[in-house]
Amino acid sequence: MISIETDILAKNNQFAKSNRQLFTGRNIFALNLLGSPGSGKTTILEQTLDSLGMHLRCASSKVINRQTMTRCG
Repeated sequence: MISIETDILAKNNQFAKSNRQLFTGRNIFALNLLGSPGSGKTTILEQTLDSLGMHLRCASSKVINRQTMTRCG
């Protein structure tokens, strides 16, 4: 019997570590919302932004500020 162990997520983990360092170094709070279509990702993001009650710069052009009806940016 031969045991082969390979960390199939090693490259992904390295990218994630690099991204965390980049975001931390630039004082960026980043979220990666994952879910199936219709699971409420956009709704929870919009409601969170509304409840914060402040102007925020957003990277996604698909997020719309409900108060001003303009895209974040």
